Amino acid sequence: MISFKNVTYKIKNKIILKDITFNIKRHEKVLIVGPSGSGKTTIFNLLLKNITTYSGEITYGKENLRCFSNNRLLHYRKNQVSVISQNDDLFENLTVLENLTLFYYEKDVVNLLSQLSLSYLKDRYVYTLSGGERQRIYIIKAALSSCNVLLCDEITSALDKENAKKIIEFVLNVFNDKTVIFISHDPEIFDLKIDHLIKIDKNAFEKDVNIIFENK
Repeated sequence: MISFKNVTYKIKNKIILKDITFNIKRHEKVLIVGPSGSGKTTIFNLLLKNITTYSGEITYGKENLRCFSNNRLLHYRKNQVSVISQNDDLFENLTVLENLTLFYYEKDVVNLLSQLSLSYLKDRYVYTLSGGERQRIYIIKAALSSCNVLLCDEITSALDKENAKKIIEFVLNVFNDKTVIFISHDPEIFDLKIDHLIKIDKNAFEKDVNIIFENK
């Protein structure tokens, strides 16, 4: 479904990623780990085509991202790939229902909240939610879209380990039939809940990047 083949990205003379190659199949749950500055978030930006000055090949399905027209790229970002980052885009002074119905039909919102046993949050204002509750609503917003791939960029960094594990469980439950790619500095919170682990390591001189693609 997603393929990186000999992808290299550098800024001026600094190599961020070098000759990375990996494949992610449909419905797989993948964790990307590595030290700060190793290029983890760069992989997301390449996949979203926020970065275009790279060598190698990145494909989604059978399509090369380089060949996307502006319209195709817009559809891809809106309907096929969804991103959850450390900071959500919820409106503080609106209720959960008001936030979600800005983008989706109320019937769909109410049904999904009910399925996930979160109907009690429907009329709560966002500013009254705990960190974990707020993160769940942000995840539900992504789930209401028609995306096939969920990109999670350090989504548990502001939570303690216990709540971080609960959020990971929540994501895997909500997106059990989707492809999910996590970036995290703390692989321990994932236990054995993922299909593949991608480790990014740089040597002492930060000139080379090696990717180890492991089955879990």
